[in-house]
Amino acid sequence: MRSPPPPNQSQLPRPLQAALAVAAPTSDELIRRTASETARQTALAVSEVMRPRDEKPVVVAPAFEMTAQDEKDYKIIQFLESTGKPKFKGMGAKFLAYVKSHYAYQEQWLATNAGKEYDMNAEEHNAWYEANQPEITPEELSDGEIDMKVTERTDAVYREKIKPREDAQNAKQAFEDNLPTLAKNVTRHVVGFTREVNPALAILITDENGEPVMSKENIDKLMETDPIAGEVMDEIVRNELEPLLLELEKTTITDSEGNPVFVLNPTRSRHHAVIDQFRQHTERDILAGTNQVVDGKQFVTLQKLQDLQNKAIASGTDEEKEQRLAEITNQYWTINIDHVESSIVKSYAEKAKKLIEKQDKMAKKKYGVADTEPVPRQTAAGTPAAVPAVGRPQIPAAPAARTNGKPNAPSVSTQSEVVTTRKPVAPEEKKFAEDATSVMFGR
Repeated sequence: MRSPPPPNQSQLPRPLQAALAVAAPTSDELIRRTASETARQTALAVSEVMRPRDEKPVVVAPAFEMTAQDEKDYKIIQFLESTGKPKFKGMGAKFLAYVKSHYAYQEQWLATNAGKEYDMNAEEHNAWYEANQPEITPEELSDGEIDMKVTERTDAVYREKIKPREDAQNAKQAFEDNLPTLAKNVTRHVVGFTREVNPALAILITDENGEPVMSKENIDKLMETDPIAGEVMDEIVRNELEPLLLELEKTTITDSEGNPVFVLNPTRSRHHAVIDQFRQHTERDILAGTNQVVDGKQFVTLQKLQDLQNKAIASGTDEEKEQRLAEITNQYWTINIDHVESSIVKSYAEKAKKLIEKQDKMAKKKYGVADTEPVPRQTAAGTPAAVPAVGRPQIPAAPAARTNGKPNAPSVSTQSEVVTTRKPVAPEEKKFAEDATSVMFGR
């Protein structure tokens, strides 16, 4: 339906807008009242914005064009409806229906009375307005506009000033709460990295069950056994491996609602960009391989899975959305954090082995040692241990499950399940984890 030209003041529906000619405040008065109301609500507003904000109701856009004044009134009515006051319940839909029928009524009258000007104040229209106009007064609209402006300013302060600080503070606290577990998981990967470089050296920093024991005594023993390998690995671990692993492990931290506290953002973090390169490399390797179907599920990239999930929740009831998401889970699998961490560990282990081999050759040349077969590294028991052959990092055939059996994908949408780390930290390990983290992360 074509909307009539913007009406002048005499054409506005009444008493919704007609009375505004008398009741509406001047610009100065509106500013004064807004400032006064803002001052009156300062304490309440500050208290309110410090709490988590409830989601606002979705504003339904009209399916027809409205005049500027009607659009303004509709926005105010939407705000009044969002306050939850019983009088304004459903008022937005009623107003839209009224405006649409009002336009149609005017067009019909103009078509029947060609050449005449529509006068909304004419007595002949009284019955129509009384039967169709929503029960909302100009004073309620005027007060609602002031309250809306106060709320918008309060929301802007919260959104721009307070919420970022809240988010940062909450993230910092969540990080500190999970730090012992993060440090323990990163330490496990450091041992895995050492094992990839030289299994014999890994024995020196683990117990009989293969669990990390990164004591000063054990680390000193490793450095004495192979100073070159120790220095190379320490450099890579501190400057490259640990920062990446820590950023990945942080994505397992969730808030009380299960949403990730930390999300990878390759455009804003150098470490995240490197992680994303490993993610892409891992996905390409799987797509190029023969193990794309695992337990009857087809492999898809992380981006493809997110696209499928977004499409599944784009329409329908909550029950239909949940059903479609469940179907996606049953049909597809994608990489998780363990895949990416495995790729990172293996890649930097290959780098370390090459650097160690290069420095070994330089040392032999400097001290006149024959450059024959590499001297086997010694195990803790003094028996030679073979150095594993250098090869391309292998990609796990299926998503690796953590202790709770739920794989975790990095930087995945909120529909994907994000889980915590592998197993709880024993109290006696807490101090070690904190000390290790202090060394690892410069805390």
